[in-house]
Amino acid sequence: MDADAKIRARLEAEILPDLLRPVGQARGLPGWAYAHPDVWALERRTVFARGWLGVAFESDLPRPGDCAPVDYAGHRLLLARQADGTIRAFHNLCPHREMPLLDAPRSECRTIACPWHAWTFGLDGALVATPNIGGVNRHADPDAQPGGLVPLGCGTWLGVVFVDISGQSGKLEDWLAPMRARLAAFDLSLTVEAPGEAVDHVYPANWKQVIEGAVEDYHIPWVHRQVGPQGRYEAVLGERFVGVSSWRDMQTAQRRLPPGPDGAEPEPLPVFPHMPDSGEFEASLILTLLPSPVVAAQIGHVAVSLYAPLDPARTLVRRRFRFLGEAASSARHAAARRRVRDSWQTVTDQDAWVHEAIQQSLPAREAAGFRARFSPFWEGAVHHFQALVAARMLGRDAA
Repeated sequence: MDADAKIRARLEAEILPDLLRPVGQARGLPGWAYAHPDVWALERRTVFARGWLGVAFESDLPRPGDCAPVDYAGHRLLLARQADGTIRAFHNLCPHREMPLLDAPRSECRTIACPWHAWTFGLDGALVATPNIGGVNRHADPDAQPGGLVPLGCGTWLGVVFVDISGQSGKLEDWLAPMRARLAAFDLSLTVEAPGEAVDHVYPANWKQVIEGAVEDYHIPWVHRQVGPQGRYEAVLGERFVGVSSWRDMQTAQRRLPPGPDGAEPEPLPVFPHMPDSGEFEASLILTLLPSPVVAAQIGHVAVSLYAPLDPARTLVRRRFRFLGEAASSARHAAARRRVRDSWQTVTDQDAWVHEAIQQSLPAREAAGFRARFSPFWEGAVHHFQALVAARMLGRDAA
């Protein structure tokens, strides 16, 4: 039995019977599911190689001729902004001898040359030169069969670049349709990414643990005390996404942002037009498209986060912010944008020690045979996320 089959057999026999019980009776994934190298290898072939993944921001490649390498869970990808403004994706491997082509972003590229043997490719992936392939100063060889870069499915939404490594996930718009429908009340077309506002952080923790912390509000009173009252909470469960919905009145929602560093209130940000002046409404909707991105729609901004697993014990989170119309760039809203950014930075920093502590406890957790229990009220989304991951590894997901 190969490694994948062994992990799947353990999931079937040891995990699923308890994991798929009702939330209050269920037992979660064991410690080895967050640390075992064979689990990571299986995830790379299933969770991260099937379906559409959010891997970069469009703003990473702002101009035609911009190229960037992306490492997502060990998959080496190359993105290139074309002359018409579209973005194309390829494996960041030369088809000659699998040498990585780019190791850092570049601008004003017309071609991409392999640093090993100088095979050269256009930004559309086409092979344009094979220097000396047939001998010194002989740049062609009738007996050789060189080829271009290997393309990947690529598309964009909400400023995010998505790729389909498998090539079998259908159209991006179809893949996103259920999540977009759940976000429909928030007119995301009104939002623009704010230049220069970013929160990037590497958590010393497994990617699943990091996402689990993002899909429940149970921990807020103790870890994020500055956030204040929570309002009414609901878990959001989908076939490809999972999330958290919070209902508040406008006064409570606006209090969740602390005052500026000088104690002054900045120029208020415009809010989404569907927001009522009075009464309770859905003031926060945070959805994770398994495994990336995470879209957090708030009353006056949207935080879009990419969760990129670096290895089994490290996860890079890249977060960018979108505001309504001119609020994304106007000088009079600069203080409010900075306050939003700083608030998310504080939350990110506060989560860091939690994720690190849990990661470090995995050996003890495994030795003791512990498996998570869930609060039915607060942690239905965590439970659903774990079930989605297990289904993806077993090939039973909605893909």
